[in-house]
Amino acid sequence: MDKVIDLTASVRTIEKSTVSVKSRGGYIGILASFIVFLYGSSQHQNTLTANAIAVLDVADKKDKEVPTADKSNDDQLTQKTRKRKRSSRKKKAREENKSVHRRQPNLYSEAKRLLGLIERGNIGSSPIILTGDNRLSYICITSFMSTKKKRTKVNKHLAAAYQKNALGSEVDLVATTAEEEVDVLVRMSESTYGSIQSAISFLYRETGIKAPDDLSGDLSRYMKGSKRVGKSAKQSLGLSLDEGKKPMSKNVYSKLCEWLFQSNDKEHIFAHLFLVLDWYVFVSALFKVYHYIKSQLLSLLKELDEKGGKLRERKTFSHKRAR
Repeated sequence: MDKVIDLTASVRTIEKSTVSVKSRGGYIGILASFIVFLYGSSQHQNTLTANAIAVLDVADKKDKEVPTADKSNDDQLTQKTRKRKRSSRKKKAREENKSVHRRQPNLYSEAKRLLGLIERGNIGSSPIILTGDNRLSYICITSFMSTKKKRTKVNKHLAAAYQKNALGSEVDLVATTAEEEVDVLVRMSESTYGSIQSAISFLYRETGIKAPDDLSGDLSRYMKGSKRVGKSAKQSLGLSLDEGKKPMSKNVYSKLCEWLFQSNDKEHIFAHLFLVLDWYVFVSALFKVYHYIKSQLLSLLKELDEKGGKLRERKTFSHKRAR
C-alpha cells in the first residue's frame, strides 16, 4: 500500500489563517511597541506579567549597554568638526526616535517573542494581563494612543487661535515667536489609532477570551471623539484632510516614463515597459467605457425620439377628433 502524506492543516493553522500574514505581522508589531510602552511606564508596568517583566529587564539591560564614546579626542577637534559632529548626533537621535525597534531593539524583539508564545485558551501565556485586578485598562490603551503624534509646521496665527479657542491656553504665540510658521505636534491619521484598536482586539482573540464590554464601548467612544478632534484640528490649522495615498497625476507619470526611458540601468527597462503597457491598458479601458456610454446615450435618445413621435401623433389625432 502506498504511503499517503497528510497535507491537511491543523486547527491552530486554520485559526491563524483568519487573519492574513501581513495583518498579523502588523498587529504583532503594534502590540510589541505597546508592551515596550507599558514596560517603560511606572504607572502601567503592573499590567505586564511577572515573567514578562523579568524577560524584558534582561533585554533592557542589553539595550543600555552602549559602549561609551572616547571623548579624549574632542579637544583636538576644530570648531567646524565639532559642529558637524553635534549635527550628526542630533540627526541620529531624531532618526532613532521614529521607531521603538531602532531605539530599543532587544526590548522590542523580546516583546515580539513573548507575543509569539501566546496559546489560545491559556490566559497566562499572554505577556499582558487581560483578567483580574491588574488587567489591561482603557487608560493604558488611550495613554499609548496619546503618544502617537507627528511634527509639522503651521502658521503661527492659526496655531495661536486654535490653542486659545480649542485648548483654552493663554500663551500668545504671535508675540513670543518671530517666525511666521511654528513647529507643532498634531494627531496622526485616524488609521493609526484604528490599527491600535484592532491590535488590542487581535490580542483578545489570540488568547481566546472575550474583550470586556465596557472596554470595547469606551474605545469606540474614544475613536469617535478622536476622529472629530483630529478633523477639527486639521481644519483650524490649515492642514490637509486627505488621508492615504494620492493618485499619480499625468505630469508625474510622463516625467517618470521620461526618466526611465533615458536611464541606462537594465532594471529600468522593465519598469518603463510596465508603465507604458499599464498606460495603454488604462487608455483602452477608457475607450471601452466611452463607447459603452455613447451607445447607451444613442439608444436612449432614439427611444425618446420614438416616444416623442408617437406622442405628437396622438396629440394631432386628438386635435382633429375634437374639431
